[in-house]
Formats: sequence, C-alpha cells, structure tokens
Amino acid sequence: MAHQRASIKNILCPTDFSEFSDRAMRRATNLAKWFTCPVTALHVIPFVPPSIAYPGPLGSAMPVMPMDMLSERREDVDAELAKAVAMYRKGGVTVRPEVAIGQPWREIESRANELPADLVVLGTHGRSGWDRFLMGSTTEKLIRRLSSPVLTIGPADVAPPSVLFRRILCALDLTAASQTTLDLAFSFAEENLAEVTMLHVLDGDRPDWFPAEPHLATHADFQRAAREGAIEELYRLSKDAPELCKTDNLVVEGTAWREIVRIAEQIEADLIVVGAQGRGGIRESFLGSTAAQTLRHAPCPVLLARPQRGTASAAAPAKVA
Repeated sequence: MAHQRASIKNILCPTDFSEFSDRAMRRATNLAKWFTCPVTALHVIPFVPPSIAYPGPLGSAMPVMPMDMLSERREDVDAELAKAVAMYRKGGVTVRPEVAIGQPWREIESRANELPADLVVLGTHGRSGWDRFLMGSTTEKLIRRLSSPVLTIGPADVAPPSVLFRRILCALDLTAASQTTLDLAFSFAEENLAEVTMLHVLDGDRPDWFPAEPHLATHADFQRAAREGAIEELYRLSKDAPELCKTDNLVVEGTAWREIVRIAEQIEADLIVVGAQGRGGIRESFLGSTAAQTLRHAPCPVLLARPQRGTASAAAPAKVA
C-alpha cells in the first residue's frame, strides 16, 4: 500500500501558561508552518458549579469560585492569552485564542471534536506537575480519549522548538494499524527530509501478525522465524517511504517500551512515533501499555498515532510478504 500523507488541517494546543505549555505551543506553531494550517490555543479555567463541587466526603479537586471572581479571572486569562498568542503569531502562523470554563480534560476533548483537530499538541507537565500525570491527570485522560494523533512534549525535550525533527524512530507492532503509524511518521519525515528508523520489538510472545506454524517446535525456532518475518515486513513497508526520505529497519528482542527508549537514545532521535491503540485498546490498558511507558521515559517528544476512522481493527494481522 502506497504511503498516504497525513492531512493536518487543524492543530489544537491547550495551554496553562507554564513553561511546558509554551514549549508545546512553539512546537505546534512550527508544525502549523509545515502543514499550512491554523493553531487553536485553548486555555481552560478549571471550574464546576457549586451544586456538584462536593459529590462525596472527600470533596472535589475542582475549585468552587463565586461568579464575580470567575468573571475577573476570565478577563485576566483573556489578556494573558492574547499577549501569548501575539508572540506565537510572529512567524506568520494563524493562532486562534480560545478560553473555556469547566473540567480541563472535558473541555479540551470537546473542542478537539468540534474543530475537528487533526493533531493535538500537549505538554505532559504543567503547573500541576508530573506526579499528577502518573495518577490520572488531564494529560492521561486526554491521551485515553482523543481520537486524533497526540504529540506530547515532556521535560526531556531539550532541543529548541524551532529545530526540525531530523531523526524519527517509528515503532511498529506490524498489525494492520501499523500502516497508520507509519504514514504519520513519513508525513512528519518528508516535511523535514528526516531519517526514519523503523523498529519492531520481539517481546517473547507470539506476535499478533505472525501466522501459526506448527513445525516451529522450539522457542529458538519461533524467534528465528519471527525475526526473519519481521525484517521482511519492515523491508516491504519501507518501500513506501517518500522520495528523499532515508529509512533504516531494525528488529530487536526485549520489553517493547524499554527497547524503544533505548534505541531512541542510541540514534539520538528527535521524535518517537508509536501506535496508541494497544492490544486491548488504550482506554482499557493505558497505564501498563507500551505507549504509556514510552511516553513517560522517552528522551524526546512522542507522537501517538491513532487508527484512522474506517480502517481495519488494530487486531487485524498485517500480511507478511
């Protein structure tokens, strides 16, 4: 199947005015230049009505704020966001400031669906800190629920946001959903003439894509056959790479997320692209999934791909040539 360039027509970038939100916004506006599209800069003022603010004996993490104070806060946020947006627009990018009031993850998800957003750029830290991410923060909820690709910008992203992605590591599980993941990686690569390393990790279990072979009596026989099949499949997929985009194929054994992080560090990757669907669905298995662990430990930004609407299920096996 020929490479299908990702269609990025709207980018959504939530901001809480923290350092990491600023870095995410700069990444978002640079991507907007490449894809010639606008960026919606969304700030959510956390709020729930007093009538539902204390649903139980432990209360609620959402503040109860009088309406007059809320109006004053809205004015301050409008002014702060307008000032920030003016700075982001210096490169000629269309940046649209928006303010919402409510539960941050709900408001961000709602706006992403309304646009609809083809890419959401998130800072994984913020004023609430990394621990909140681990325990069920706005970021985690969004990664579970958003249907669009998500680019996460964490504290390990030390490169200036203006620097292009020159080395991209694309982790593929070789199921049918891998085509979407690879298309997204190639789309980012061709904007930068980047080098793409296509990686498959054999984790010891029988891969979903690997056919049943009763003659493979021993584990060593299976591993050898699986490695050969994975190499052949990566080679087939690499033929669809855009012109002027250099590719490299790699098959390793180990725990998937650890190997992804290790290889990313080894090749000094500027971006990791990984499928976010998982075997059991990211909603059900996010906290222990390869995508989640990769995001937490990655030495660079992580782009989480999503199966496109109307495509085959992630569980459907890819054909091994």
